[in-house]
Amino acid sequence: MARKYILLTGTGSWSIPADMSADNRVICIGAGGGGGRSANGGFPGYGGGGGAVSISENVSLTPSGTAYYSAGTGGAGATSAGASGSTGGDTWFNFTTNAAPASSAAGVLAKGGTGGGHGGSPVAGTGGPAASGYGDIKYSGGSSTGTLPNDGGGNAGGAAASTAANGNNGGSGLGTGGGGGGGGINGAGQNAASYIGADGGLNANSIAAAGGGATVGTAGANATLSGGGGGGTSGSTGVNGGAGGAGGAGEQVSITAGGTAGFGGGGGGGGGTLVATVAGAGGAGGLYGGAGGGGGGGATTGNGGAGAAGAVIIEYEPLDVALKYNFYVY
Repeated sequence: MARKYILLTGTGSWSIPADMSADNRVICIGAGGGGGRSANGGFPGYGGGGGAVSISENVSLTPSGTAYYSAGTGGAGATSAGASGSTGGDTWFNFTTNAAPASSAAGVLAKGGTGGGHGGSPVAGTGGPAASGYGDIKYSGGSSTGTLPNDGGGNAGGAAASTAANGNNGGSGLGTGGGGGGGGINGAGQNAASYIGADGGLNANSIAAAGGGATVGTAGANATLSGGGGGGTSGSTGVNGGAGGAGGAGEQVSITAGGTAGFGGGGGGGGGTLVATVAGAGGAGGLYGGAGGGGGGGATTGNGGAGAAGAVIIEYEPLDVALKYNFYVY
């Protein structure tokens, strides 16, 4: 029989299918942190950290029984000047009890990434730490990087981890320049080298979302397939800074009920601006678990991008339930 794949979002109880077997895997993706926004008049913001991933295999799930879960809420991007982004929520799956598990024997838990800081609290968003989760296999989310140069481009968000590796880091913005590229599943985001926004980290097909082009105020491209969003190009007289591109949603798993799910890329950093215009906003993180990019710096700073929610993915080889009820006449 064909292997089945189930996506759980939000919070609640889950009715374990009657055909559940011991050949299974539970994957938890922590939520991404939101990007920061500095006080008006200068610095950019840091991006958030990507969600961790924890995996347990061949777990004991009673067919037709009940399990419990909670997918972390994505961290909000800062929309007030001088504010940090919010930390992404943890994602957990408990085999028997409606509470976050306290050990790998009780369930699976993946940590969310922290929110990005700002000029008054210059702390980069860090990826959800594998060591603080529960599961057989664990990976950490990607982090934001760089410094906070005056009027600079925003630092980008980190990518969520995957089932094979830690998440990649977001790139850094440049002083009076472009925003950094968000972390992607196949590579870290690029650092801005001029007023032009940097390219995002490579997606699942090893393609990068482009940073904003040579025209001032150009937004970074939105990514696809778990790639990092492109960084926004800086603004100029009468032209606002370009927004960072959104991280790409993951599509690694084809869900049996329809649609896809996977591990999100980080949002690009917003473009900065030296003159009296508005800096670019950071890009949103991609589903699931990508972090938001930091807002650009300038006279009016840019908002931070939102982190993406977490999720639980369950895959299993179904039992042939009919075989459980065969009757034999001799």
